[in-house]
Amino acid sequence: MHLIYDFTCLILLEQYLESLHCAGTVKEISKNISKKLGVVKSTMKPISNYFTKKVFANMKKMCPFPVFDKSDAMLYLPSTMAKLANSGDIEKFTTLLRTHSDKNAKVILCNKTNLEMPVSKFLELVELVDDLYPDSMNCMHSTKVINNKIVAVMYYKYTDTPEIYEHTEFMVTDPLFRTFFVGSRKEIVQRALQLHSKSETLQKDINMLIDMQEELQMYGKSDLVMTFDPVSKKIMTYEYYSTATSVSHNGVQYNL
Repeated sequence: MHLIYDFTCLILLEQYLESLHCAGTVKEISKNISKKLGVVKSTMKPISNYFTKKVFANMKKMCPFPVFDKSDAMLYLPSTMAKLANSGDIEKFTTLLRTHSDKNAKVILCNKTNLEMPVSKFLELVELVDDLYPDSMNCMHSTKVINNKIVAVMYYKYTDTPEIYEHTEFMVTDPLFRTFFVGSRKEIVQRALQLHSKSETLQKDINMLIDMQEELQMYGKSDLVMTFDPVSKKIMTYEYYSTATSVSHNGVQYNL
């Protein structure tokens, strides 16, 4: 029984070394280990469990398996950003972006007259949105790498309520953000939905709901393009292309 167990351990050890890309030395290392532990294939003498465990313990110290944390990998950055935004963990969101961003990185909101800002200002915007729309949710659809760009597609949802606009005058102090959040509800929602470019019937329906002070479920899609430096592997630009796709009220969907 010990013989089978210990010989199996050697086979696993060889496979382990193979996985670490040292195939050229596997046979030599395995042979040396076998000699030191008294294993000769012709005689097949058993090895004690004690020495077998000791070999594996030493091998783990010599060649540990790499630790891969998805949450901190650049490829998974959009997914992790969405997850942290959903949970309202602004502190970790901030740390994540500062870790992966170049010191001169910028964020461009391409659907809002190409509004450009440094990462630090964008982090202020993320915190403000979390305060104004605490139920906002982001759902990652896909992520792919094209040359030095990471392209992510995600969908979002948030609730627009009339009460929000009673507080924006005091909550939003930055002149850059007041343009988007301070003003009449009808004006801001119309601009967010680009309602002026929609059909007259849709404009009438949405405006009627706003006048009735109804809560609206807002849905949209965001394409995020992150361009990184091939050498430093730091993100240089974050480009957001966001589009409202529909509005829902009491189960009725208004497609935009």
